[in-house]
Formats: sequence, C-alpha cells, structure tokens
Amino acid sequence: MKKNIIEVDKLNFAYERGHMNVLEQVSFSISENDFVGIIGPNGGGKTTLVKILLGLLSPQSGSVKIFGAMPGKNPHKIAYLPQQLVFDPQIPITVEEVVLMGCLGHRFIGLYTKKDHENAKKAMIKMNVLEYQNAFFSSLSGGQKQRVLIARALTCHPKILILDEPSAGIDTHHEQILLELLKNLNAEMSIVMVSHEYQFVSSLVDYVICINKDSHIHYPHEINEKNFQDIISKKYQYVAHDHEVKSK
Repeated sequence: MKKNIIEVDKLNFAYERGHMNVLEQVSFSISENDFVGIIGPNGGGKTTLVKILLGLLSPQSGSVKIFGAMPGKNPHKIAYLPQQLVFDPQIPITVEEVVLMGCLGHRFIGLYTKKDHENAKKAMIKMNVLEYQNAFFSSLSGGQKQRVLIARALTCHPKILILDEPSAGIDTHHEQILLELLKNLNAEMSIVMVSHEYQFVSSLVDYVICINKDSHIHYPHEINEKNFQDIISKKYQYVAHDHEVKSK
C-alpha cells in the first residue's frame, strides 16, 4: 500500500480575516508516485492551494502535512516550476549553467562541485536536453526551455514535483515530448500538475482534484473535453461526482 506524502484536511483560507474564503473545507491526499492534476476556473483557488503546499501561505484552519510535517519544513523534497519564469535574453547563460542553478542551495554562483555537475548532467539526460548543454538558454524554443527548467528542478532529487501549466506556450511536437518525459519521471516521484489543457491532463494523470473554492476528486473516465472546459470557465461547480453532473 502506497504511503500518503501530502495530506490536506478541511483546509480553509482567506487573504484577509473576515473576508470570504478563497478555499473552504478542501480535503485530499496524494500518495507516493501519484500523478495528480489540479483543475478549476480562474479565481477558483488553484494558485492559492499551491502556495500553501509550498509553505508560502498558512491556512486559517484545517491542516496540511507534507511528509508528516508542516509545509516548508522539507523544502529539498519539493521542486516547483511556476507558469512564468523569465530569464533576461541579454544574459549569455548556457543551458548547463541554468540547470546547475538548481544545485546552489546556500552556496554562491560558480562554486559547483563535481557532484553538482554530475547531477546536472543526469537531469539534462532525463529531460532530453543534454545536446543543448553549451547552447545559450535564450536560443531555445519554448518547449526546450521548459524541459531545461524542469531539469534544473530535478537536480535536488525531489520527491514531489509541482508544475504550473507546463504545456502553456508549447507546440504540439514539444508537448508530446514533454508528456513522455513526465510519464518517465513519475516512476521516481509524485507529480502535481496545474493545467487547463484537457488532452495533457487526460493522458497523464491518475486522478484530478477539481478546485473551485472547495475540492472534489475525479478520475479521467469521468471527465470529457466538454465538461473539462465547463469547469475551467466556471460554468460548473464540479463535474461527474458519482457520475452525476451538478451545476450552479
């Protein structure tokens, strides 16, 4: 039986005391090597939930445990790739240098060990970007850059990888490459992916957590392209719960 590594129980959160909750009675668990999608409408609380899992925000009530501890207590076990991560194209930084940044920790730039270089190389191999290691990061396509940034996240050997819209701005060819690479990574770690892309979610995840203030767990066979779009456009509060669609 797989062990739970993320446990959220009756989570409530509001940005200001006395204001309406952004998240209300959210409960779910994620186990070792689960591949989980987080979907829901804009403003439904997905980003807030991710920030709580990362320890950047604290809930007003309820509990959140990551590896049995409060969020933020095991930062080396969680890697996070935000939707937008901007590098100045004028800075002549190579792919290998970008990936090595994931090894920094509390050290200064440039003080990399032989082990760091080995970890960076392994991460580049996993994400199929080793051939670009000496190329300038700014010269890569959007899909190649995304894989490099995931490689950077992998250098710390995380047990949980959280991705925010990893397929955004990527063409179909690079999306398929990324899809296969993420499937392979899932054998080594749990992956939590926020996405608005139906095809990307339906072909990867074990189940989805629908976040629209509250939470509901659904499985890929319960969601189709139409009701998926209805969720993210806020036309439905949630879908396919016990095979019954309930609207507002």
